[in-house]
Amino acid sequence: VEKLHQNGNKEVFSYLNIGSIERFRADYEEFSPLTLSDYQDWPEERWVNVAARAWQDRIAAKAEELIAKGIDGLFLDNADIYYQYPNEDIYQGLLAMLKQLNTVGKPLMINGGDAFVQKAMAADDLRQLIAAVNQETVFTAIDFAAGSFGRRTAEDREYYQAYLARCREYGLTVYLLEYGATGELAQEIAEYCRQNGFFYAIADSLELER
Repeated sequence: VEKLHQNGNKEVFSYLNIGSIERFRADYEEFSPLTLSDYQDWPEERWVNVAARAWQDRIAAKAEELIAKGIDGLFLDNADIYYQYPNEDIYQGLLAMLKQLNTVGKPLMINGGDAFVQKAMAADDLRQLIAAVNQETVFTAIDFAAGSFGRRTAEDREYYQAYLARCREYGLTVYLLEYGATGELAQEIAEYCRQNGFFYAIADSLELER
């Protein structure tokens, strides 16, 4: 983290998985009783009951460890648990974690989680809690079976564009993460972000190698 800061004063956001847990995590067995179901297309991962206080405490402790490393913010993944389990307990569990994480004094960015974010914006529950959203595959699509990338359908793209416009109106900074886009599609992404004041990155692989 120090080297990244020294190299152009970059801001370093650390990944933190708040809605699921991978089987390779050292504490998976401890928290496996809180898991709810398998995560489609990610066989090593399971969704977690984020309403459980033990899980919320785990996330808070992980955040403290990351903050101690000198990071500038947290990149929070898998708030999509609310899309999988759209009930009030899950919604309140996500809010509880955001409120706790907000106390560390570092900006929070939610990756995906559009169902949760839209409900929270409508209820005005996100004010001052998060700084940004990152949305994957607004223009591109992932074929997990074939291991390839393609274009989003026009209907899906329009849905995400309308969602991101609402995020911007709510005062959130917007980022896009696309996969495998080249040529005309890459130019389309760049122009869309330029017009809307959004930021974007295009990765060559799901592993985000570059």
